[in-house]
Amino acid sequence: MKYQQSEDTFTKNAKRFGLDRFKSVQWRSREFVGGLAMLTGSMTTQSNETIDLQISLGKEKRVWKVRSIEIEPNGPVQPNPGS
Repeated sequence: MKYQQSEDTFTKNAKRFGLDRFKSVQWRSREFVGGLAMLTGSMTTQSNETIDLQISLGKEKRVWKVRSIEIEPNGPVQPNPGS
């Protein structure tokens, strides 16, 4: 998901990749520079799959917003065609 999208599309894509069904998250790295942040870690889904991810955030008018999410390219989670 590397392009600007509406909140509705973002929510649908997050569900598609299982990002809404997590059991735990562990961050290996948290970097903050001014109004930008980069989080790198792994997420365990409710079905015990582990997904490596990197989330970029930007602060706009005192609110943190997701700029990008990079998911392990060949990770275990595949889009669910039934969603």
